Amino acid sequence: MRKIGRLCGHLSGILAALLVLLVLPYLHQPSFRLFLEGKKTDTVSSATVLLDAPGGNFYILLNPKLHTDQKKREQWVDFFQGKDVSFIFEDLSCSVARADSAAVDMAKSFQSRLPQNQMKLVLEDTAMLRSRVQAGKYDVVLVSKEFCDAAMNQKQWKGILIPYSKEEEK
Repeated sequence: MRKIGRLCGHLSGILAALLVLLVLPYLHQPSFRLFLEGKKTDTVSSATVLLDAPGGNFYILLNPKLHTDQKKREQWVDFFQGKDVSFIFEDLSCSVARADSAAVDMAKSFQSRLPQNQMKLVLEDTAMLRSRVQAGKYDVVLVSKEFCDAAMNQKQWKGILIPYSKEEEK
């Protein structure tokens, strides 16, 4: 009987220490406050706030030479069209023109929907981005329709074109 009492005392001491070391620091984190306020959080990547997608029309260009697996490619197409997808075990490097602020915001919105560090955001000059697209040396490229019409030659694109459209909220 004495051993059971010691065991229970020992276990309660361990549980109290774990509570102090693991739970109490989390209660003071901004992510916990966001959770209590009912804001959207991403459970896969430890309560990061999901950014709203900006309104407008965008083009996402996926390089078929780097994404050869048809199933994963279809998952990425679904993801970039705003659909819910299961976890994708593949990292991306998303190139965006530095001057295209709408596309940068959209890329950050996509990035917030993925686990941490799964999508690397690369800001490039317009001429460099255009050159990479024409040569097929990219992973994923994201541009707004307005920027594409003004600065990019869409006829020379090599890859899988994924249109994305979201009406701006008024």
